[in-house]
Amino acid sequence: TLLPGFMENVFDCYGISLEEDTAQSYIIAPSEHMQSSSFPGLDPEGMTITYDRDTALAYEDMQFLTWEHPMVTGALDMILSEGNTAVTAIKHKEVRPGTLLLECIYLLDTPSHDALQSSRYLPPTSIRIVLDPKQQNLADRLTHSHINRSQIPLKKEMTRKIVRSQTQEIRDMLSHCDSLARQQAPHILSRAQQDISATLQREIDRLIALRQVNPNVRVDAYETRLTSLNALGIMGDYDIVADGSDNFATRYLVNDACVLLGRPNVYGSIFRFDGQVSVFAAPDGPCYRCLYREPPPPGLVPSCAEGGVLGVLAGLVGVIQATEVIKLILGAGDSLVGRLLLIDALGMTFRTVRIRRDPDCPACGTREITQLIDYEEFCGMTRPAEADAYVPEIDPRDLARRLTRPDDIELIDVREPHEWEISRISGARLIPLDGLAQSLHTIGQERDLVCYCRNGARSAAAVTQLQAAGFTRIWSLAGGIERWSDEVDRTVLKY
Repeated sequence: TLLPGFMENVFDCYGISLEEDTAQSYIIAPSEHMQSSSFPGLDPEGMTITYDRDTALAYEDMQFLTWEHPMVTGALDMILSEGNTAVTAIKHKEVRPGTLLLECIYLLDTPSHDALQSSRYLPPTSIRIVLDPKQQNLADRLTHSHINRSQIPLKKEMTRKIVRSQTQEIRDMLSHCDSLARQQAPHILSRAQQDISATLQREIDRLIALRQVNPNVRVDAYETRLTSLNALGIMGDYDIVADGSDNFATRYLVNDACVLLGRPNVYGSIFRFDGQVSVFAAPDGPCYRCLYREPPPPGLVPSCAEGGVLGVLAGLVGVIQATEVIKLILGAGDSLVGRLLLIDALGMTFRTVRIRRDPDCPACGTREITQLIDYEEFCGMTRPAEADAYVPEIDPRDLARRLTRPDDIELIDVREPHEWEISRISGARLIPLDGLAQSLHTIGQERDLVCYCRNGARSAAAVTQLQAAGFTRIWSLAGGIERWSDEVDRTVLKY
């Protein structure tokens, strides 16, 4: 009596069309939403099935589905072999022999447009539940690594028998796991909302303080990301644009918008100990594309998080940009139009180089660019398909609990050496991300690995790289060392 419901769920999960033919029969066929290229025993042209023996005997071309039918056993094999589901036996002191356990790992994610930057506050977060028949959550007592180390492989026939004999109990336990996960999700969301509120409040306080210093300053805040769709509308209301963005896509967007609008672009950028300032898109002056026709290949230039930046340099470059804005307003002095100011904070030197308008520049020269484009695609920032792959994560509190026990676990810090000197998690080993490939031979696969960085982005990339190299017992520390400092050890410095 459980088979029809089970197969209906299977057909729905794999995108197989299911239509009722009669009271006892159904028509199934491949659909455009199928999750795999084929399905065991399914005719590409479709077929009729039934779970009733008498109905099957009355029609020669009708398939009679039972738990032993090749389509059903094939479906079970697919489910058990795809990596999303597995049945195994474990031997553990915390578990009585013969106890049925159900481990569920949920991924809490925000399916929103990249422009909203929701992953900045709520990165993909896993919720792990291990349930016993008494509906007790044993996740803290039975870690994922414990289960992996103590598991005993079962033959497929045995797994089928277990699933068939315990289907209803598994279904009830799964329902309770769903309920527990839903109970945990609001707490995670609430924490993310608190982070958002705190960030926005800091910005509001900063703007209020600015107005108190100079009441003649009017602040127009835009709670949105600058994109090709809104840039002309936003920037068109102002006479001068100051660009302090930290990515190439935004720099090209601002440049092209300024050229199209005829607005001067007071440009500033910083990296490590160096800074650059200029005025682009002024009448008869060059634009950003005259200096940098095309962006560098993705990944060639490290981000500020990877390469670091001298904090006071942002203030220095910002003051110079503000000075250039005032000079443009007053029409006084010699501006940086046609000149690029290069700042070396380590040597404390300032020098300028001449830059000329490029007659072949597609923005200000030939005027080939007549509308704004997709700048993330232009700069190669579009995420590859493999970037959507699941990266297993471990919460800081879960990691802290594991570190207090004699678990065989190795911590790998994938940040840069200067970040390591600022703060680190005790017992970690430093392997910067750009040197990870050369250090693979020094990392053992017999231990559980946890990678961490500042906020979780680089450690996720490290986990993906290690998975591709064959590592399976590996996790990324959710939220990085910053979240570790917030939730576990406040003596670890944030930067």
